[in-house]
Amino acid sequence: MKKTYLLIACMSIQFVIHAQNKNLKMDTLSYSLGVLIANNLKQQGFDKLSAPDLVEAIEDVLQGKRKSMFIKQMLICKLLWKQRLQKKMVE
Repeated sequence: MKKTYLLIACMSIQFVIHAQNKNLKMDTLSYSLGVLIANNLKQQGFDKLSAPDLVEAIEDVLQGKRKSMFIKQMLICKLLWKQRLQKKMVE
């Protein structure tokens, strides 16, 4: 019974999404994705980011521009920041 309700709910959501896709504007989609990304970052403890720098990085990637940092540097930066956040949580 629960599977039937879940299937009906999924089908209903899919129908609504399909109907909305015909009217979806790119600015609405862009803003929606921005909110989802920001919420995800905030939940991970990255709530004091520089929005202009974040936007610049996203624009660079979407436009295929060369990145100003190497992937290894980016990963190390994120790791160090996460470690700092974990230390604060322990204190």
